[in-house]
Amino acid sequence: MAKSTLQKLCNEASKKYQVHKIAVVHILGDCPVGQASVTICVSSVHRKSSIECTEFLINELKSNVPIWKKEVYEEGSAWKENIEWKQGKENII
Repeated sequence: MAKSTLQKLCNEASKKYQVHKIAVVHILGDCPVGQASVTICVSSVHRKSSIECTEFLINELKSNVPIWKKEVYEEGSAWKENIEWKQGKENII
């Protein structure tokens, strides 16, 4: 589900912005605190298009892609959903 949603976002972004290539990677598995969990690469003739496209992609990823993470604490662990996605989901219902 997350992969197909991410593909749709990349397709939308490539139409919306004048960019040549887009690559988006979201880490699977453990991601230590302080490490990047998302990498977005965009190429275009003009940097403004790349910057705007990158901003669009991270914002849309956060609000539309259903990504869950397991937070581990000294006293246990908990599964958490992306708060931006949850808020967007609640607005639809």
